[in-house]
Amino acid sequence: MLRLMRDYATSWLIKIILGAIVVVFVFWGVGSFRNRKSDVIASVNGEAVSFEEYRSTYNNLLEQMRQRFGDNLNEEVLKMLQLDQQALDQLIEQRLLMQEVARLDLRVTDEEVVRAIQNISSFQTNGVFDSRLYTTVLNYNRLTPENFEAAQKQRLLIEKLRTYLFSNSQVSENEVREYYNWKNVTVSIDYVLFDPETYRDIEITDEALETYFNDHKEAYKTDPLLKVNYLRFDPQTYMTEVQLSAEDIETYYFDNKEKFATPKTVEARHILFKVDAGAPGDVVDAAREKAQKALAMLK
Repeated sequence: MLRLMRDYATSWLIKIILGAIVVVFVFWGVGSFRNRKSDVIASVNGEAVSFEEYRSTYNNLLEQMRQRFGDNLNEEVLKMLQLDQQALDQLIEQRLLMQEVARLDLRVTDEEVVRAIQNISSFQTNGVFDSRLYTTVLNYNRLTPENFEAAQKQRLLIEKLRTYLFSNSQVSENEVREYYNWKNVTVSIDYVLFDPETYRDIEITDEALETYFNDHKEAYKTDPLLKVNYLRFDPQTYMTEVQLSAEDIETYYFDNKEKFATPKTVEARHILFKVDAGAPGDVVDAAREKAQKALAMLK
């Protein structure tokens, strides 16, 4: 159950972060492919979502539904699935995630992209990446290597973002238990309805009110309140009026010497005359002579 709750918490974390990222989002309606004339169908924080991207995403979702439902996929099922809204939501989420990727400066190297593609079983022959099969599969799906590799890079970046977010979210056993109890708590209530109009002739005396109040004082308690009067002085207002003499500065310095103390430091430098191991004797002697001259100059 803990794993399930962690998945639930992280999914809500993504939703909260996506909601916080969205500053401006304008959507004019999707409509059918036949009626769409504009090249831009949405804007996410000023970044456009093109109709071509939308159409490609919609077609991918449609193909997935065809493989899942087969001949049972009809107009009624499509309307129920709301693929148009799913496609748009998917593109918006991608935009938001990539904007967060850019903000965090996450990166993916070309080597990581190549390695990820080579590990896709659809492009392998006998467990080894096959470049001709790779080209054939892309051509069959009407994809260029450039577009496919760019999509893979985006996928890897989003995976890095999700890993970064999820690795920082921890759900304890107590939190799981509290959430489970809260979701599954039940209450049985017995109640009686009274019509206020039936009891209009009731008269309440001051003595009855005082007695009731004294018997139920706890119900009328409020949080403690503090009443504060204060005067605010802004130091900047009086800066021009303050005159400090040299004696004042000297007195303050000697009274607060510890504030101006700095730890002792040592600076060291050396001059190195290096010779290779096994160098001839004349080379060693020449280096020694230079060192001795430098030492004499320093002294």
